Amino acid sequence: MSIHRKHQFLCIACILLTCMPLLGAAAQKAFTSAQYGFTLRFPGSWSVSVSGAGVPLFFNYRRSQALPQGLLLDGGAEIYVIPFVLVGAMTHADSLDDWIAFNNAHGCSEIKTHHLPNFDSSERVPHDIVEVESDFERDPQDDQLQRVIDYYFTLHGKKFRLMLVHWKDDPRAAYFRSVLDSVFRSIESL
Repeated sequence: MSIHRKHQFLCIACILLTCMPLLGAAAQKAFTSAQYGFTLRFPGSWSVSVSGAGVPLFFNYRRSQALPQGLLLDGGAEIYVIPFVLVGAMTHADSLDDWIAFNNAHGCSEIKTHHLPNFDSSERVPHDIVEVESDFERDPQDDQLQRVIDYYFTLHGKKFRLMLVHWKDDPRAAYFRSVLDSVFRSIESL
């Protein structure tokens, strides 16, 4: 390879390395909930819908393809951010551990729970992080289990649940998990 060719190659490599973070940022969208005091980023190829109660649902399919609540398309995944303030009275929970126990008592199996370290000491990022993985039987008549991966955490003193749902045997499960982890790492309080 000539010196001129090597120089061209190095210039292109430097440009790509410089621009790659910008390309990754452009591929993401931002979501802010003033109501619950947080912001996050999610993949640009995903969509978001917000319930009347202010709960965001992020999903990887066209809204026109959506099925009734609790049902997923083949290859579909959903991520919810659920504030404890919306479900606390229903769960009779006082702590994250109580909330986790309540949620896992209904239709869940193969439950794995891990307490994770805080990202850092800043109050703007999640604390008291508990990761819960489980299989979920939405209805006894379903022939397939759903996979649920949750991050329960506090953010500026408020409790939240970040929940990923997809079909258990979906070949894109690792990708869905990476999206969940990326969304989780991006969460900050306002």
